[in-house]
Amino acid sequence: MEYERIVVPLKNPDIGTGVYGSGFLAKIEEAFYLVTVAHLGDPQLLPRKDWSVWGNKIQIVEPTGPNNPEGSWAGIADHQLFRTSAFGHRVPRFKYFIREDQPDKVADVILIPIEASDPLMRHYRCFNLPEESTSPSLGEVVTLLGRRDDFPSLATREHHIVQVDGPIHVLSPTSSEGDSGGPVIDEMGQFVGMNFGVPPGDNYKSLILTPNAILAVAQSTNGVSQTWPKFRERR
Repeated sequence: MEYERIVVPLKNPDIGTGVYGSGFLAKIEEAFYLVTVAHLGDPQLLPRKDWSVWGNKIQIVEPTGPNNPEGSWAGIADHQLFRTSAFGHRVPRFKYFIREDQPDKVADVILIPIEASDPLMRHYRCFNLPEESTSPSLGEVVTLLGRRDDFPSLATREHHIVQVDGPIHVLSPTSSEGDSGGPVIDEMGQFVGMNFGVPPGDNYKSLILTPNAILAVAQSTNGVSQTWPKFRERR
């Protein structure tokens, strides 16, 4: 399977020396999105619902190739994260979900709307969700795709599903910096989820958001969604 054209290399050049990561394209209910992690806009463990601390844009980076050797990168397009309201306020262009347990934080996923004519659509695979998604079984082997290590070079790694709970799957082994925002697929190329980091205090596992969680964000309005998956009740 050709993986290079599945994972979009992304960078936020507005914060410090720049924060890098991964993303992918999704079609949901006839709309097209560039999907990635919220911490690419606000590089915090728990991204803040304070738009003033976010970068202005996400930059599309040219993948590794003859004109862009491993360990170097060149920005080729920008996607603005905000528009300015009539009152001068920053208003997100992206879809997001406000955490119910911490209303000053957002879930670590954003969906940036793009046009069907965007050049990205010619260069990268677009997952049609939910049709091209699946719910894996415990123990199933899946593949995590990301732009880690020598960014923006592509890296792949096999993982096992070790826990399924509401909006989150837990995988083993761990993921690496740059994997965040990258898609996870099964052996048939079906979308399983999006990597967004590692569990707090556990550097041997990784976390992914499920397709249902991403669909819920696409259906959100001002950060509120009625379809966000629930965790199992603890006893």
